[in-house]
Amino acid sequence: MTGRVPGANPSGAVGRHLLAVASAFADRPAVVQGERVVRWREFAADAARLAAELDRRGIGAGSRVALYYRNCPEYLVALFALFTLDAVPVNVNYRYRAVELAYVLRDCQAAGVIHASELGDVVDEVWSGPRITVDTERGGFDLSATPADVGPPSEKPADLDEWLLYTGGTTGMPKAVVGSQRERLGVNYGIGLGHIGWPGEPNPPVDQVAAHQREHGIEPVYFAVAPLMHGTGLYCALIGMTIGATVVLTESRSFDAAEIARVIGARRVTDMHVVGEAMLLPLVEVLDEAERAGTPYDVSSLRRVQSSGTVWTPRTKRRLLAHADAKLTDMIAATEGGPFALSVTSRARPPADDTPFVLVPGARVLRDDGTDVTPGSGEAGVLAAPTAAGAHYLGDPARTAATYRDVDGRRYVAPGDLATVGTDGTVTLLGRGSSVINTGGEKVYPDEVEDALRQHPAVRDVTVAGVPHERFGAVVGAVVVPAAGPDTDAHQLATFVAGRLSSFKKPRVVVFVPEIRRLASGKTDLGWVRKQLESRGVEGNV
Repeated sequence: MTGRVPGANPSGAVGRHLLAVASAFADRPAVVQGERVVRWREFAADAARLAAELDRRGIGAGSRVALYYRNCPEYLVALFALFTLDAVPVNVNYRYRAVELAYVLRDCQAAGVIHASELGDVVDEVWSGPRITVDTERGGFDLSATPADVGPPSEKPADLDEWLLYTGGTTGMPKAVVGSQRERLGVNYGIGLGHIGWPGEPNPPVDQVAAHQREHGIEPVYFAVAPLMHGTGLYCALIGMTIGATVVLTESRSFDAAEIARVIGARRVTDMHVVGEAMLLPLVEVLDEAERAGTPYDVSSLRRVQSSGTVWTPRTKRRLLAHADAKLTDMIAATEGGPFALSVTSRARPPADDTPFVLVPGARVLRDDGTDVTPGSGEAGVLAAPTAAGAHYLGDPARTAATYRDVDGRRYVAPGDLATVGTDGTVTLLGRGSSVINTGGEKVYPDEVEDALRQHPAVRDVTVAGVPHERFGAVVGAVVVPAAGPDTDAHQLATFVAGRLSSFKKPRVVVFVPEIRRLASGKTDLGWVRKQLESRGVEGNV
């Protein structure tokens, strides 16, 4: 045990900040899901109770604790509790099965797990340490069951200031990005202050921010549509929490555009963060349909809509602006850091196919030698943004060296997004220099899917690649050479993969061929592979 009163005097910046927010906005709703409303006063009290229990079980400063459940108020309570303990939340995709969960827990050297009751069987397979269950049916934590003989984790420095966030990764399993809680607090607080029109100095005391909101009648409501275990959903919630906003969560277990449209009006949502076309295209279709039917949804409260993680087309932006007079921000960011560049449109500045991106303050486009590309030269470089000193990938020095750079005495992150810079300072994006498939904001590494498919007895050879898709940006496609023997079809192969990996990794397009074309070097001819997949059509066959 850590021997202190949890939440009473946390040394971590995020814990102190959230406790100040809870005091300043005690009666304002902190989290809303359906009819359930948790005010900041209750929110802080629940976090303190959970922190006390975690402390009793040996979770303290620097302890990494996995969060393995869907969106609910308890997810944010757990974040709050861990921050007050100066512990480190670890995001885990709730779609993960035992093999994937075991990898994350082992990779991050987890000290504990907070998980949904429905996922208890998966946790049982791979974990025997401290755990707390979330009752997803009734809400709340089960604080009664944990192995009695589990001792405290190994001691870590109390001033560790560690931020850890897993990305879908490009190596077959997710990779953890390690940074600073203070740095992430500063970025998110700064964004939130901009949203409420803060006129003063950076990083003001919370009581001044509360006074500003009361004086101007500002009541921000942030809608975290994306899963909290992803950066888009998590950062939406954290931005809101830093300024004392209300964070709204959906009730549905899967994406429901009609629910989102309804909740925007019911809860007077001001800010919404989404994952591009995968979420916004169904939303505008619902809004358009309701308008035609003479029963329009009220989305007039929307002031800002921000997208990151995948493509957001000008056409969909224009359709959304027909319903809401909001500022639309297309953000280039990554789990590793950022943001890097923004494209902002509105009714006053309508979206167009050539709407430019601009670098955010501090971001750069770098050559391999760390110097800036020359504006107007047409030379491609990588987008880079300042990040915390010492930021790195957990346990992967080679990938760290490829992604993080120390330039001019400052740490930068450059995940691989290529761009050119115009003479006017705008940037043209050229794409990510890797083979990762980004499908609706989820990252899929082809080798992982190929390895799963090769385990099927009816598969002799296979290559996996992304297939362009209007809604999801891309879907997983597989070109398969059947083996002699048992027959199979696309649906059977997709089901086979879904039984071994997360469902979003299964192929949506499957093409059977006699042989896979390869180059003289022996490498797969990816141009030929993409033609095979795209010839089947974006809707696929699964």
